[in-house]
Amino acid sequence: SDIRDAHALSTIERIKKESLILAIQDTTELNLTHHPSTQELGYLDCPSSRGLKVHTTLCVSNAGIPLGILTKSVWFNRPKIFREKTFASQKTDLR
Repeated sequence: SDIRDAHALSTIERIKKESLILAIQDTTELNLTHHPSTQELGYLDCPSSRGLKVHTTLCVSNAGIPLGILTKSVWFNRPKIFREKTFASQKTDLR
């Protein structure tokens, strides 16, 4: 999208001005198990929980000032293949 692309370019420009950046990563689960209108979601950490996983990388300056989101990945684990840990992935690369 145009908004995401503009944000990515602004983040890269802010990063270029820094001599050192910290890339802070986090993986979050969006647990949608109890939302009856959602369908075909992947499992989370157990086969009875359904939802999505989101991994984000936030860049900050050495002084702790946020510079922007560098990457974001969203994926789900296929429900029928719990033990094989097969992933279907939709990745958003903000480069």
